[in-house]
Amino acid sequence: MAPVHPGRWIAEQAKTGLSELPSNAKWLLSRAESRSEGAGDKVGGLAERARESVKQVKDTVVDATPIGGDSVESRLESARRQSEKAKEAEERAVELTREAGERATHAKQVSEQGRARIAEQEKAGEQSVEDRVAEARREAETMIEQAREEARQDAEESVRAAREQAHEEALAAQEEAEKAKAEAEQAMADATEQLTEARRLADEAERAAREKAEQAHQEAERLAGEAQGQAREADARIAEAKRVAEKSSADASRTAAQVRSAGGNGDLKERNKDELLDLAAAIDIQGRSRMSKAELVRAISGSKGGRAKANA
Repeated sequence: MAPVHPGRWIAEQAKTGLSELPSNAKWLLSRAESRSEGAGDKVGGLAERARESVKQVKDTVVDATPIGGDSVESRLESARRQSEKAKEAEERAVELTREAGERATHAKQVSEQGRARIAEQEKAGEQSVEDRVAEARREAETMIEQAREEARQDAEESVRAAREQAHEEALAAQEEAEKAKAEAEQAMADATEQLTEARRLADEAERAAREKAEQAHQEAERLAGEAQGQAREADARIAEAKRVAEKSSADASRTAAQVRSAGGNGDLKERNKDELLDLAAAIDIQGRSRMSKAELVRAISGSKGGRAKANA
């Protein structure tokens, strides 16, 4: 088996270590972009549907709810505020996703810088080995192997330190990118929860509006039924009034006949007070209820209406 050059072995180990990282900058960037686009479309669509639902519910309530529906308006206002909170959460999620993409780009740059430093250190190590070997050959052929070994060890140490530093920086950048991605996902979850709550409040407001409209309809039907009953009662009263009027007219005719048949005060004096009151009522004598029997006789005898009816 051919011997492996120390500098090349170090470079290969550095490349293998970087390739085995759990995530790289390109993967993080693609994940952040795809998550940002998919989540942005989803959250934006939910927000638009929530705002449209709230507007439709408000229009329905204004058209269907009678005056005094403060509870419905309050619920609509709660739904509107909840929708605004959901929109703010959505914007925060998009901003965090953008930051995650920027951090992923930074992780890629850090990884590339680490590889460049490894290559530079490899080149410097190889040059150091060659320089020391040349110097050892000038001094003594026997010291070439020792100088090469020392140079190889120095180069390995330098490359190891560079690889560890690059690995640590890449891990730190990856952790920042993962943290930003987690924050973005949490913000998206919060936005979805806010939108769900806004939808629930909008549904409650819609149900309340429908209940108010149904109650108003039932109340209108009840009032219509009462109005019909009152109309029927009024018709009955009008019919009764007509009947009483007709009866009064007939009683007045009979009373006028009685007055004519009475002829004079002598006949009136023979009647009792109740009969005289009936006669006085028939000819519309004012103050009859306070008159004595004699006063009623005089009033009936002296009444123009009584004489006219008597002469009719």
